[in-house]
Amino acid sequence: MGTAGPLALARDKLLDGSGEPFFVLNADVICEYPLKDMLAFHLAHQAEATIFVTKVEEPSKYGVVVYDEASGKVDRFVEKPQTFVGNKINAGIYVLSPCVLDRIELRPTSIEKEVFPPLAAEGKLFAMVLKGTCERHTALSPPPRLTHSPTPAARLLDGHRATEGLPERADAVPAIPAGALARDARLG
Repeated sequence: MGTAGPLALARDKLLDGSGEPFFVLNADVICEYPLKDMLAFHLAHQAEATIFVTKVEEPSKYGVVVYDEASGKVDRFVEKPQTFVGNKINAGIYVLSPCVLDRIELRPTSIEKEVFPPLAAEGKLFAMVLKGTCERHTALSPPPRLTHSPTPAARLLDGHRATEGLPERADAVPAIPAGALARDARLG
């Protein structure tokens, strides 16, 4: 279903009538999640979507997010640039307003290639820099070196390890209504 298709499948659960934004976290990202800061940024900018970006040393290996660092407004995405356009990439952590669901069809859909670029073109997509360590893994199960080792990148929300309680397969895109996140919440 791609990275956006599961949101279309969960549409009824995400639309509770409150109009409140919700969080989407890719299952292959392990980092500390400053979700309260992200939500405040999203609301302050009246964004339809806000993405965390993270700095990389070799931007030519990734899709780079080109954005105004002062305002956070995303201009465009450049896939594996051959000339330097920036060094921030999508960290796979988003807060979305419910209206974004209207842009997602019930079919395999890429949020990065089919949903975010039009939002950027319309000036409705913003980026916030994710501070600290962020690791991305493509395996569907937790990386073995993090399962038993409490490294800084393996912590989540108030010091809980990101691998605590993870199922063997992490192949769904979790969506969390913004107001439903409790202080002692664990994602996984």
